Amino acid sequence: MHPEFSRRNCWKKRRGGSTQCLTATNPARLPASNGEEAVERVLELKPDLVILDVTMPVLNGLQAARKIRSIAPRVKILILSMHDSPQLASEALRLGADAYLIKSGPQVQLLETIANLLRS
Repeated sequence: MHPEFSRRNCWKKRRGGSTQCLTATNPARLPASNGEEAVERVLELKPDLVILDVTMPVLNGLQAARKIRSIAPRVKILILSMHDSPQLASEALRLGADAYLIKSGPQVQLLETIANLLRS
């Protein structure tokens, strides 16, 4: 496990399709099956980091990012997407995401981005 991951974190599993949360004191998987549940988890858990997929039911990742940014301005938000679209990336950042990555990108890029977001 990367040392920066010892903080409380929520992240989107790359292939599993659910949002996962982990705390240093109580490791647990707390799935959020849609964007609205992800927002609720942020209110409940107050994580340092949330990783959202663009394509989520109820609220998509961009809508969830906007809501999360408004209710928890210090939470770092990473959007993971299968869409390699500069326009979508720009929109995600405009709506409050701190970073936007392509799911097919190198895993090391994901880990480095997470570590950098947690340090900032």
